[in-house]
Amino acid sequence: MASAIEAQLGRLDGVVHTTVRLGSLGPIEHQVFDAWLEVLRVNVAAAMAITRSAVPLLSAAPDASVVFTLDTRGLDPRAYWGAYAASKAALAALATTLADEWSERANLRVNAIVPGPVRSPLRTLTHPGEDKSALPAIEELVPLYLYLLGGQGKAESGAMVDGRAWLAGRPATTPLRSARVSGTP
Repeated sequence: MASAIEAQLGRLDGVVHTTVRLGSLGPIEHQVFDAWLEVLRVNVAAAMAITRSAVPLLSAAPDASVVFTLDTRGLDPRAYWGAYAASKAALAALATTLADEWSERANLRVNAIVPGPVRSPLRTLTHPGEDKSALPAIEELVPLYLYLLGGQGKAESGAMVDGRAWLAGRPATTPLRSARVSGTP
């Protein structure tokens, strides 16, 4: 993939991870193991593989950014969210790890967006009876993704942005690693 991008475009300035697989919602004992693996492959392993293959191109760019799309269920898991919640928690860990690894690389940034409830196909699957008219359209978050891809300073790397707060014009950013443990393991 990276070779094709380099051959066709000559460079890569950013990667946005928005792909998601929900899997099935329900008790763990009703979950199918292969379905869990599929959710983990799409939501976590694919993001890692794409990012890893893009690192040489991103590193060569004067200013590059990787933006992950997280979910409240990964940050605050609840009953019946199974593989989806676990995969989104793992994706948050991947984003945090990458931001930490790149903290000394001046041209590379990593951030994450937690869209919150928005009118999206996924929301329709998880909340089928909900009145979606009160929810913002997913497209309203595009300027936020573009901002994080753009040339903001390195100091703005390692952030998690609450999409709903951002849309409302409220403070929306917290560090991906919001609580550090003192000492080193």
